[in-house]
Amino acid sequence: MPSLNVTQKSAIVYFNAPEGVDLCGQEGTVVALTANPDIPEFVGTPLSAIPTQEQLLGVVLQGQPNKGTCVAALVGMYAGLIKVALSDTPGTINSGTPVTITANGTWKAAASGETVYARVIHAKWEKGLVEIGFVPSYQVAAA
Repeated sequence: MPSLNVTQKSAIVYFNAPEGVDLCGQEGTVVALTANPDIPEFVGTPLSAIPTQEQLLGVVLQGQPNKGTCVAALVGMYAGLIKVALSDTPGTINSGTPVTITANGTWKAAASGETVYARVIHAKWEKGLVEIGFVPSYQVAAA
């Protein structure tokens, strides 16, 4: 199945983990998706900095090791609810809390000046996970 096929209704994509990168157990974290110029597929790279507005981002739904085929929901395009991984210091998280993406691909409560990508739907889902729904991205106003 070609990885660049995006399911219109769900905005779910297939992508490959980069060589030497293990995305097993990384479900709920965010990766930057880039097209591979040699073949029609996405490569999902773990974040190492706060994402930019220009990046195509996906929340890992199923991770695989070393060039394995993974599954992601496109950030801002997926219409359903998904579970995401919280950062080690997520701030105060309740239902309705606006959340942003951290430099390592986890999620936390958005603070002044940060970009909001989603809102928390269920704050207490599983240990370290919350359920979110995407919103049109915006910046939190300075206090």
